[in-house]
Amino acid sequence: MSVEALVAAELRRELDAVRPLSGAWRALRDQLADEAPVPLWHRVWDHGMSRRQFLRAAAAIAGAAMVPGLPAPPPSEHLAGSIIFMPPPPPGTIRAGIPTFSPAGPGPDTYLRGLGFCSDPYAVASADVATATADQLTLSVRRLASVADGTWLELEVVDAGVDAKDLPPPGHFDGTLVLRDPAGGDLAEIPLGAQRIIKHGWSHVTGWMRLHVPGVRLHAGEVVILATVTARATTLVARVRLLPVAEVGQPASRPRRAQATVRGITIRVVAAALGGDPAVLRLDASEVGGAACIGSRMGTRGRGGELVLRDAQGREYLEEIALHPTSHGSTLFDDVAHFPRLPADARGLELIVPTLSFHDREGEAVVEVPIRGLRVGVRQPLPRDLRLGGYSLRITEVELLAPPALALHLDLGHATDGRLLLYPAQVVVDGRQLGWNMRWRPGNVMRADVIEVPLPPGHGDVVGVTMRTPAVEVEGPWVVPLDLPVG
Repeated sequence: MSVEALVAAELRRELDAVRPLSGAWRALRDQLADEAPVPLWHRVWDHGMSRRQFLRAAAAIAGAAMVPGLPAPPPSEHLAGSIIFMPPPPPGTIRAGIPTFSPAGPGPDTYLRGLGFCSDPYAVASADVATATADQLTLSVRRLASVADGTWLELEVVDAGVDAKDLPPPGHFDGTLVLRDPAGGDLAEIPLGAQRIIKHGWSHVTGWMRLHVPGVRLHAGEVVILATVTARATTLVARVRLLPVAEVGQPASRPRRAQATVRGITIRVVAAALGGDPAVLRLDASEVGGAACIGSRMGTRGRGGELVLRDAQGREYLEEIALHPTSHGSTLFDDVAHFPRLPADARGLELIVPTLSFHDREGEAVVEVPIRGLRVGVRQPLPRDLRLGGYSLRITEVELLAPPALALHLDLGHATDGRLLLYPAQVVVDGRQLGWNMRWRPGNVMRADVIEVPLPPGHGDVVGVTMRTPAVEVEGPWVVPLDLPVG
């Protein structure tokens, strides 16, 4: 059996939607050599994988086929069909949201990979990932940058000593982070806490965090990072080398008249770095009325939800969905879009945005749910027609879950004037916000079929469920012209 056939067979097993035709691996190599867009990318995105993740998996599979005894990567586990929302942290805890990257400066504009666009000529940033390992913990300092508004870090801590199927508690990676100069002087000490926790198989858990340390300005040279994970009583020490921003950043520019308006909402490209890999755009939206996500950012999207760059020759370059978001403002979530390297002869670029999603500030729906008589795992009819702001929804059934929780089965209706209700972004039970889960239907738009909320201790025979802040998808497309050369 040829290497190509083995690779294709493994890809079919690992990524069910990717089914290379005869000669696909050779064609893939040829297209990569030409730096052209590859039609396979959008199919692996359906599995939440980027182009680079796909290539790493394919390369590992090819290596296992060519070198006997080299193990292929094990199948990954996904939480398909549901989103897990951490409950709000108790007062006094250190967990917080992901900060927005918005340093000012006189210019020139530069894109710092993984962090965002800045215009501070005196900024410094890391070029490589720094790692440290101790006691089954691995610290990876993926980004470290010091700009006009302070120092920014993007970290991952992997715990390989977790023996559990479920996610650990939200505070599993809480601790302390210390920045220290090479001479041993402490520059800053800040709380450490994961903003996102990802489970890998049975024993590996990753805590991801982006931290902002205001008022701390670093300079080119070495910085020592000490991360103490309290639950494991372990301190990891990594050394990071900082370089001037001109040496590690991608030069960026600000395109003129790069905007389009659809259904009263204007989307703009405010900065672009098109000369490297990846090609990067910073986006903005106005007249939305609430926190927004441009394109396919408010949920898991399938084929057709990506942003697309198209040049004058009709070539299309599909967006590479980022695993972790980058935001330059508090009202626009994940405002940076990444694309494969563009050919040097690409001209007349247009950005196609299929949809925009946002959290409407207006809207509240209240329903009284009788608990007495409900049995665990048994759906009971509870037809209720409600209005959530300007949108209609219907509760069809209610279900008691164990541990004590309540599931509301919803019918969210159809689009009205190009606006589609996706789910309520806030759910409160008896006036208490205890966190909630949701499950959505298969397809190209994430819409909540089921809302699950914990029942508060000491609840009565009837609980009041309040749904607020409708998440809405607005249909496009927006076609934004980019009058910029690739270089």
